[in-house]
Amino acid sequence: MLLSLGFTVERTQTGNHRKVKHPGLRNFFGSGYDCGHGANPQIKKGYAGKLKKMLMEHRTELEAYLEQDND
Repeated sequence: MLLSLGFTVERTQTGNHRKVKHPGLRNFFGSGYDCGHGANPQIKKGYAGKLKKMLMEHRTELEAYLEQDND
């Protein structure tokens, strides 16, 4: 879902952590999450809430970025 909104998701040096960035959000300097272990790791619950909060905080700017990208 993050990729479809224009975010980049990168692995960090610790295998379970991911770094999230977005080129179109001026005041967003990145975030991260831990996706656990296993063949089909899921974002841990605490990080899901953190990412949701971040999306809501940047909603207006993100919507403008996505509209601009579709023009």
